[in-house]
Amino acid sequence: MRRFLLLSPLLFLPALLAQACDLEVEFTNAPPVATWLQASEASDGIVDVTVWVYDLEQEPVDLEMTWSLDGEEQGAITLAPGGHGVLGLTTVDESTGSEGRPDPDGQPHLIRWSLPEQVTEQSRLQLHIVADDRVSTVGPMTSTSTEGFLPADGVPTVVALSAL
Repeated sequence: MRRFLLLSPLLFLPALLAQACDLEVEFTNAPPVATWLQASEASDGIVDVTVWVYDLEQEPVDLEMTWSLDGEEQGAITLAPGGHGVLGLTTVDESTGSEGRPDPDGQPHLIRWSLPEQVTEQSRLQLHIVADDRVSTVGPMTSTSTEGFLPADGVPTVVALSAL
């Protein structure tokens, strides 16, 4: 009888181990972010906007860029020829940080924005940027916005859009 009592826990061991093997681990893909922005003064109706994008997994990123005029949403920006465009922007940096992660500032990309005719040198503009790597699974994409700026002034210094 003692032998049976000593061996009975061993009978349940395989069942316990099988339970442990059924654990599922789900890895998620962190959403990318637009981290920094700088914009030139308007020249011939075009503003050169440099946007830095960051993606932890270093996936290519698409940007959705909309704008507001004096506080009213106007829709998507119109791209001028040249620049990097807004689709498939690289986030890979050959010089990764000490932990093997990409540069948290992100990679800079030139977006050439053709201003609509109703925009004057003194119009107050605001850009809204949504970064999407098309594989992120964590929550909804978030929009980051610039402070309002005048086309005559641009955004001469690099400004932070979001914190990591």
